[in-house]
Amino acid sequence: MHVFTVAQRVYEPLFRRFFEPGVEYLIESQNVPLHGQGFRYPTVKLEPMRWEDYGFKTVPSFREGEIITVIRAGGYGDLFYLMPVLASISRKLNGDKGRLVLVTAMKPFPTKVPLTFLEFPCAVTELPQRSVVLNMEDIPGEMEQDAAGSTTRRYALRAGLDEDELVWDPDELFPIEELKRRGEELWNSWHGKKRPRVFVALTASAATRSFPYAFHIASAFVQHAALFVATDTTMPTPFPCGTLQNAFDFMAAVVAADGVVGVDTAPTHLSILLRKPTIAVFGAIPSNLRVPETLKTDALRIIDVSKTETCPCKLNRPLCPVSQQSFCFALAALARRIVDEITEFIPSLS
Repeated sequence: MHVFTVAQRVYEPLFRRFFEPGVEYLIESQNVPLHGQGFRYPTVKLEPMRWEDYGFKTVPSFREGEIITVIRAGGYGDLFYLMPVLASISRKLNGDKGRLVLVTAMKPFPTKVPLTFLEFPCAVTELPQRSVVLNMEDIPGEMEQDAAGSTTRRYALRAGLDEDELVWDPDELFPIEELKRRGEELWNSWHGKKRPRVFVALTASAATRSFPYAFHIASAFVQHAALFVATDTTMPTPFPCGTLQNAFDFMAAVVAADGVVGVDTAPTHLSILLRKPTIAVFGAIPSNLRVPETLKTDALRIIDVSKTETCPCKLNRPLCPVSQQSFCFALAALARRIVDEITEFIPSLS
Protein backbone atom coordinates (compact mmCIF):
# COMPACT_ATOMS: atom_id res chain seq x y z
CA MET A 1 0.00 0.00 0.00
CA HIS A 2 1.25 3.47 -0.93
CA VAL A 3 0.27 7.05 -0.14
CA PHE A 4 0.12 9.54 -2.97
CA THR A 5 -0.52 13.24 -3.36
CA VAL A 6 -0.97 15.38 -6.45
CA ALA A 7 0.12 18.98 -6.92
CA GLN A 8 -2.87 19.81 -9.12
CA ARG A 9 -6.40 18.50 -9.45
CA VAL A 10 -6.51 15.30 -11.51
CA TYR A 11 -9.41 13.22 -12.83
CA GLU A 12 -8.82 9.45 -12.84
CA PRO A 13 -11.28 7.65 -15.15
CA LEU A 14 -10.57 4.22 -13.64
CA PHE A 15 -11.97 5.32 -10.28
CA ARG A 16 -14.27 7.97 -11.79
CA ARG A 17 -13.19 10.64 -9.37
CA PHE A 18 -11.02 13.71 -8.95
CA PHE A 19 -7.92 13.67 -6.78
CA GLU A 20 -7.47 16.95 -4.96
CA PRO A 21 -4.06 18.60 -4.45
CA GLY A 22 -2.43 18.29 -1.04
CA VAL A 23 -4.63 15.36 0.09
CA GLU A 24 -2.92 12.08 1.04
CA TYR A 25 -4.67 9.16 -0.69
CA LEU A 26 -4.20 5.43 -0.27
CA ILE A 27 -3.37 3.47 -3.40
CA GLU A 28 -2.70 -0.22 -3.95
CA SER A 29 0.97 -0.81 -4.69
CA GLN A 30 0.55 -3.23 -7.60
CA ASN A 31 -1.34 -2.68 -10.85
CA VAL A 32 -2.24 0.92 -9.98
CA PRO A 33 -2.75 3.63 -12.59
CA LEU A 34 -0.44 6.03 -10.78
CA HIS A 35 2.51 3.74 -10.11
CA GLY A 36 5.30 4.01 -12.68
CA GLN A 37 3.28 6.33 -14.93
CA GLY A 38 4.79 9.71 -14.28
CA PHE A 39 4.03 10.75 -17.85
CA ARG A 40 0.33 10.70 -16.93
CA TYR A 41 0.72 12.33 -13.54
CA PRO A 42 3.97 14.30 -13.61
CA THR A 43 3.15 16.00 -10.31
CA VAL A 44 2.33 12.87 -8.31
CA LYS A 45 4.26 12.00 -5.16
CA LEU A 46 4.15 8.30 -4.27
CA GLU A 47 5.52 6.84 -1.03
CA PRO A 48 5.15 3.51 0.83
CA MET A 49 2.46 3.61 3.53
CA ARG A 50 3.77 3.23 7.08
CA TRP A 51 0.67 2.65 9.15
CA GLU A 52 2.28 3.31 12.52
CA ASP A 53 3.35 6.79 11.39
CA TYR A 54 -0.36 7.65 11.15
CA GLY A 55 -1.35 6.09 14.47
CA PHE A 56 -2.81 2.85 13.08
CA LYS A 57 -2.24 -0.63 14.49
CA THR A 58 -1.94 -3.69 12.28
CA VAL A 59 -2.52 -6.53 14.79
CA PRO A 60 -6.11 -6.89 16.05
CA SER A 61 -6.96 -7.84 19.63
CA PHE A 62 -10.76 -7.58 19.15
CA ARG A 63 -11.03 -5.78 22.47
CA GLU A 64 -14.03 -3.68 23.43
CA GLY A 65 -14.19 -0.50 21.36
CA GLU A 66 -11.54 -1.58 18.86
CA ILE A 67 -12.39 -0.69 15.26
CA ILE A 68 -11.21 -3.05 12.52
CA THR A 69 -10.62 -1.54 9.08
CA VAL A 70 -10.13 -4.13 6.33
CA ILE A 71 -8.72 -2.94 3.00
CA ARG A 72 -9.33 -5.04 -0.10
CA ALA A 73 -9.77 -3.06 -3.30
CA GLY A 74 -9.92 -6.07 -5.62
CA GLY A 75 -12.94 -7.31 -7.53
CA TYR A 76 -16.09 -8.92 -6.19
CA GLY A 77 -14.55 -12.38 -6.43
CA ASP A 78 -11.83 -11.35 -3.97
CA LEU A 79 -14.45 -9.84 -1.70
CA PHE A 80 -16.61 -12.98 -1.71
CA TYR A 81 -13.70 -15.06 -0.42
CA LEU A 82 -13.10 -12.36 2.19
CA MET A 83 -16.66 -12.65 3.54
CA PRO A 84 -16.09 -15.72 5.81
CA VAL A 85 -13.25 -13.77 7.44
CA LEU A 86 -15.33 -10.61 7.86
CA ALA A 87 -18.16 -12.64 9.37
CA SER A 88 -15.77 -14.19 11.89
CA ILE A 89 -14.36 -10.77 12.79
CA SER A 90 -17.90 -9.44 13.21
CA ARG A 91 -18.68 -12.22 15.68
CA LYS A 92 -15.63 -11.23 17.72
CA LEU A 93 -16.89 -7.63 17.65
CA ASN A 94 -20.34 -8.76 18.87
CA GLY A 95 -21.95 -7.75 15.58
CA ASP A 96 -21.34 -4.04 16.11
CA LYS A 97 -21.65 -2.54 12.61
CA GLY A 98 -19.74 0.58 13.60
CA ARG A 99 -16.65 -1.41 14.48
CA LEU A 100 -16.05 -3.19 11.16
CA VAL A 101 -15.15 -1.16 8.05
CA LEU A 102 -14.49 -2.56 4.56
CA VAL A 103 -12.49 -0.30 2.25
CA THR A 104 -13.12 -1.41 -1.33
CA ALA A 105 -13.16 -0.06 -4.87
CA MET A 106 -16.33 -2.06 -5.60
CA LYS A 107 -19.79 -0.67 -5.04
CA PRO A 108 -21.46 -1.90 -1.82
CA PHE A 109 -23.02 -5.32 -2.26
CA PRO A 110 -25.77 -7.08 -0.28
CA THR A 111 -24.45 -8.83 2.82
CA LYS A 112 -25.79 -9.84 6.22
CA VAL A 113 -22.41 -9.19 7.84
CA PRO A 114 -22.77 -5.93 9.79
CA LEU A 115 -20.13 -3.66 8.31
CA THR A 116 -19.65 -0.20 6.88
CA PHE A 117 -18.39 0.32 3.33
CA LEU A 118 -15.75 2.95 2.55
CA GLU A 119 -14.82 3.80 -1.05
CA PHE A 120 -11.28 3.11 -2.25
CA PRO A 121 -9.04 4.95 -3.01
CA CYS A 122 -9.79 7.13 -0.03
CA ALA A 123 -7.94 9.85 1.81
CA VAL A 124 -5.95 8.66 4.81
CA THR A 125 -8.03 10.99 6.96
CA GLU A 126 -11.21 9.11 5.94
CA LEU A 127 -10.08 5.95 7.72
CA PRO A 128 -11.41 5.55 11.28
CA GLN A 129 -8.70 7.12 13.37
CA ARG A 130 -6.51 4.82 15.48
CA SER A 131 -8.27 1.73 14.18
CA VAL A 132 -6.59 -1.59 13.47
CA VAL A 133 -5.87 -1.79 9.74
CA LEU A 134 -5.86 -5.20 8.08
CA ASN A 135 -4.32 -4.51 4.68
CA MET A 136 -5.23 -7.40 2.38
CA GLU A 137 -3.75 -5.72 -0.70
CA ASP A 138 -0.21 -7.09 -0.48
CA ILE A 139 -1.09 -10.80 -0.48
CA PRO A 140 -2.47 -11.46 -3.97
CA GLY A 141 -2.62 -15.16 -4.81
CA GLU A 142 -0.65 -14.94 -8.02
CA MET A 143 2.47 -13.81 -6.15
CA GLU A 144 2.36 -16.53 -3.50
CA GLN A 145 3.94 -19.97 -3.43
CA ASP A 146 1.61 -22.91 -3.96
CA ALA A 147 1.83 -23.76 -0.25
CA ALA A 148 0.26 -20.43 0.68
CA GLY A 149 -3.22 -21.89 0.35
CA SER A 150 -6.47 -20.34 -0.74
CA THR A 151 -7.33 -16.66 -0.82
CA THR A 152 -9.53 -17.06 2.25
CA ARG A 153 -6.79 -18.86 4.20
CA ARG A 154 -4.38 -16.00 3.58
CA TYR A 155 -6.99 -13.41 4.56
CA ALA A 156 -7.62 -15.35 7.78
CA LEU A 157 -3.92 -15.51 8.64
CA ARG A 158 -3.62 -11.75 8.17
CA ALA A 159 -6.52 -11.28 10.57
CA GLY A 160 -5.00 -13.68 13.12
CA LEU A 161 -7.80 -16.22 12.69
CA ASP A 162 -7.80 -19.98 12.36
CA GLU A 163 -9.65 -21.51 9.42
CA ASP A 164 -11.96 -23.40 11.77
CA GLU A 165 -13.23 -20.02 13.08
CA LEU A 166 -14.48 -18.89 9.70
CA VAL A 167 -18.17 -18.60 8.78
CA TRP A 168 -19.08 -20.59 5.66
CA ASP A 169 -22.88 -20.61 5.86
CA PRO A 170 -24.17 -18.53 2.89
CA ASP A 171 -27.25 -17.56 4.90
CA GLU A 172 -24.99 -15.81 7.42
CA LEU A 173 -23.06 -14.03 4.68
CA PHE A 174 -25.75 -12.90 2.24
CA PRO A 175 -29.52 -12.20 2.22
CA ILE A 176 -30.15 -15.37 0.25
CA GLU A 177 -33.97 -15.30 0.22
CA GLU A 178 -34.06 -11.68 -0.93
CA LEU A 179 -31.50 -12.40 -3.65
CA LYS A 180 -33.39 -15.50 -4.75
CA ARG A 181 -36.64 -13.55 -5.17
CA ARG A 182 -34.90 -10.99 -7.37
CA GLY A 183 -33.11 -13.76 -9.27
CA GLU A 184 -36.40 -15.50 -10.02
CA GLU A 185 -37.71 -12.25 -11.50
CA LEU A 186 -34.67 -11.91 -13.73
CA TRP A 187 -34.64 -15.48 -15.00
CA ASN A 188 -38.40 -15.44 -15.62
CA SER A 189 -38.03 -12.25 -17.65
CA TRP A 190 -35.26 -13.84 -19.73
CA HIS A 191 -36.46 -17.40 -20.21
CA GLY A 192 -39.81 -17.88 -18.52
CA LYS A 193 -40.02 -21.38 -17.04
CA LYS A 194 -37.24 -22.89 -19.14
CA ARG A 195 -34.73 -24.91 -17.10
CA PRO A 196 -32.00 -25.57 -16.25
CA ARG A 197 -30.74 -22.04 -15.75
CA VAL A 198 -27.02 -21.72 -16.41
CA PHE A 199 -25.07 -18.56 -15.66
CA VAL A 200 -22.13 -18.40 -18.10
CA ALA A 201 -19.10 -16.26 -17.14
CA LEU A 202 -16.33 -17.20 -19.55
CA THR A 203 -14.87 -13.73 -20.01
CA ALA A 204 -13.15 -11.53 -17.44
CA SER A 205 -11.04 -8.38 -17.23
CA ALA A 206 -7.64 -10.09 -17.53
CA ALA A 207 -6.40 -12.13 -20.50
CA THR A 208 -5.22 -14.97 -18.27
CA ARG A 209 -8.73 -15.40 -16.89
CA SER A 210 -10.70 -15.01 -20.11
CA PHE A 211 -11.76 -17.83 -22.38
CA PRO A 212 -12.18 -16.89 -26.05
CA TYR A 213 -15.05 -18.19 -28.15
CA ALA A 214 -17.41 -17.80 -25.18
CA PHE A 215 -20.34 -17.03 -27.47
CA HIS A 216 -19.63 -20.05 -29.65
CA ILE A 217 -19.57 -22.31 -26.62
CA ALA A 218 -22.75 -20.81 -25.20
CA SER A 219 -24.49 -21.04 -28.56
CA ALA A 220 -23.84 -24.76 -28.67
CA PHE A 221 -26.01 -25.21 -25.59
CA VAL A 222 -28.68 -22.60 -26.13
CA GLN A 223 -31.28 -25.27 -26.99
CA HIS A 224 -30.48 -27.31 -23.90
CA ALA A 225 -30.59 -24.71 -21.13
CA ALA A 226 -31.66 -21.21 -20.20
CA LEU A 227 -28.42 -19.23 -20.47
CA PHE A 228 -27.30 -15.84 -19.24
CA VAL A 229 -23.86 -14.83 -20.53
CA ALA A 230 -21.98 -12.36 -18.34
CA THR A 231 -20.13 -10.14 -20.80
CA ASP A 232 -20.63 -6.94 -22.72
CA THR A 233 -21.24 -7.30 -26.44
CA THR A 234 -22.75 -5.40 -29.34
CA MET A 235 -23.22 -8.52 -31.48
CA PRO A 236 -26.65 -10.19 -31.72
CA THR A 237 -26.96 -13.30 -29.55
CA PRO A 238 -29.70 -15.89 -28.93
CA PHE A 239 -29.50 -15.38 -25.16
CA PRO A 240 -29.51 -12.50 -22.66
CA CYS A 241 -26.07 -11.13 -21.92
CA GLY A 242 -24.44 -8.20 -20.20
CA THR A 243 -22.80 -7.42 -16.90
CA LEU A 244 -26.10 -6.57 -15.13
CA GLN A 245 -26.43 -3.12 -13.66
CA ASN A 246 -25.43 -3.70 -10.06
CA ALA A 247 -24.00 -6.25 -7.67
CA PHE A 248 -27.42 -7.12 -6.29
CA ASP A 249 -28.67 -8.22 -9.71
CA PHE A 250 -25.68 -10.30 -10.74
CA MET A 251 -25.58 -11.95 -7.32
CA ALA A 252 -29.33 -12.59 -7.54
CA ALA A 253 -28.95 -14.19 -10.98
CA VAL A 254 -26.28 -16.53 -9.62
CA VAL A 255 -28.32 -17.41 -6.52
CA ALA A 256 -31.35 -18.35 -8.64
CA ALA A 257 -29.32 -20.23 -11.27
CA ASP A 258 -29.20 -24.03 -11.35
CA GLY A 259 -25.51 -23.98 -12.22
CA VAL A 260 -22.61 -21.75 -13.26
CA VAL A 261 -19.89 -22.17 -15.88
CA GLY A 262 -17.11 -19.66 -15.54
CA VAL A 263 -13.48 -18.67 -15.43
CA ASP A 264 -11.67 -17.06 -12.49
CA THR A 265 -14.22 -14.29 -12.05
CA ALA A 266 -16.82 -13.08 -9.54
CA PRO A 267 -19.95 -15.09 -10.55
CA THR A 268 -17.88 -18.28 -10.50
CA HIS A 269 -16.49 -17.54 -7.05
CA LEU A 270 -19.92 -16.66 -5.67
CA SER A 271 -21.30 -19.92 -7.06
CA ILE A 272 -18.47 -21.87 -5.42
CA LEU A 273 -19.13 -20.13 -2.11
CA LEU A 274 -22.83 -21.01 -2.42
CA ARG A 275 -21.83 -24.63 -3.20
CA LYS A 276 -23.80 -24.58 -6.43
CA PRO A 277 -23.02 -26.97 -9.29
CA THR A 278 -20.12 -25.19 -10.96
CA ILE A 279 -17.58 -25.70 -13.71
CA ALA A 280 -14.65 -23.43 -12.82
CA VAL A 281 -11.78 -22.82 -15.26
CA PHE A 282 -8.57 -21.45 -13.77
CA GLY A 283 -5.76 -19.91 -15.80
CA ALA A 284 -2.55 -18.28 -14.60
CA ILE A 285 -3.70 -18.37 -10.99
CA PRO A 286 -4.26 -22.04 -10.07
CA SER A 287 -7.38 -23.11 -8.22
CA ASN A 288 -5.50 -23.95 -5.00
CA LEU A 289 -4.65 -20.26 -4.64
CA ARG A 290 -8.32 -19.32 -4.95
CA VAL A 291 -10.69 -22.02 -3.71
CA PRO A 292 -10.77 -23.03 -0.02
CA GLU A 293 -10.52 -26.77 0.53
CA THR A 294 -13.82 -26.81 2.42
CA LEU A 295 -15.63 -25.65 -0.75
CA LYS A 296 -14.24 -28.39 -2.99
CA THR A 297 -17.36 -30.55 -3.03
CA ASP A 298 -18.81 -32.96 -5.59
CA ALA A 299 -20.79 -30.03 -7.00
CA LEU A 300 -17.57 -28.33 -8.15
CA ARG A 301 -15.69 -29.33 -11.30
CA ILE A 302 -12.31 -27.61 -11.60
CA ILE A 303 -10.29 -27.29 -14.80
CA ASP A 304 -6.78 -25.97 -14.18
CA VAL A 305 -4.51 -24.76 -16.96
CA SER A 306 -1.02 -26.10 -16.27
CA LYS A 307 1.83 -23.64 -16.57
CA THR A 308 3.85 -24.60 -19.66
CA GLU A 309 6.66 -23.13 -21.71
CA THR A 310 4.07 -21.67 -24.06
CA CYS A 311 2.17 -20.12 -21.14
CA PRO A 312 4.72 -18.57 -18.76
CA CYS A 313 2.43 -15.83 -17.51
CA LYS A 314 1.48 -15.73 -13.84
CA LEU A 315 0.04 -12.23 -13.82
CA ASN A 316 -3.42 -10.82 -14.43
CA ARG A 317 -2.70 -8.63 -17.41
CA PRO A 318 -5.16 -7.11 -19.90
CA LEU A 319 -3.10 -8.65 -22.74
CA CYS A 320 -1.28 -11.96 -22.96
CA PRO A 321 2.45 -11.08 -22.76
CA VAL A 322 3.23 -13.77 -25.37
CA SER A 323 0.51 -13.13 -27.95
CA GLN A 324 -0.30 -9.52 -27.04
CA GLN A 325 -3.96 -10.49 -27.42
CA SER A 326 -6.80 -10.05 -24.94
CA PHE A 327 -7.17 -13.78 -24.33
CA CYS A 328 -5.00 -16.64 -23.13
CA PHE A 329 -3.97 -19.26 -25.71
CA ALA A 330 -3.47 -21.89 -23.00
CA LEU A 331 -7.15 -21.57 -22.12
CA ALA A 332 -8.13 -21.70 -25.79
CA ALA A 333 -6.37 -25.04 -26.10
CA LEU A 334 -8.84 -26.48 -23.59
CA ALA A 335 -11.91 -25.64 -25.67
CA ARG A 336 -12.76 -29.25 -26.47
CA ARG A 337 -12.45 -30.36 -22.86
CA ILE A 338 -14.63 -27.49 -21.63
CA VAL A 339 -17.32 -28.31 -24.18
CA ASP A 340 -17.22 -31.97 -23.13
CA GLU A 341 -17.53 -30.99 -19.46
CA ILE A 342 -20.55 -28.78 -20.18
CA THR A 343 -22.11 -31.57 -22.24
CA GLU A 344 -22.07 -33.77 -19.12
CA PHE A 345 -22.84 -30.89 -16.75
CA ILE A 346 -26.13 -29.53 -18.12
CA PRO A 347 -28.11 -32.82 -17.98
CA SER A 348 -27.03 -33.25 -14.36
CA LEU A 349 -28.81 -29.98 -13.49
CA SER A 350 -32.21 -31.11 -14.75
